[in-house]
Amino acid sequence: MSVVNIPIEMISRCSTLGEMMPIKFRIESASHEMITAKVEEVVYKKESNFAGVRTFEYGCKINLEGKEQLIEVRYHVMSHKWEINKVIYR
Repeated sequence: MSVVNIPIEMISRCSTLGEMMPIKFRIESASHEMITAKVEEVVYKKESNFAGVRTFEYGCKINLEGKEQLIEVRYHVMSHKWEINKVIYR
């Protein structure tokens, strides 16, 4: 498991109850190309409040460039920003 904290562009959906779920995201590769990855499954969701910074963390299975990966994406409530927080397995 590695902590990476990479900012991403996310497409998510909100239910009528206000629950957010990630659908797909774009990330910039090392060669500065934009790569799109679809979230295959959300394994877990948890809310966190560390030092007054409220976040939602989602464990997501994705298929990126032919490899299944489990990552943790984080949504920052106050700044409305998404990031890949951790790569759990590649």
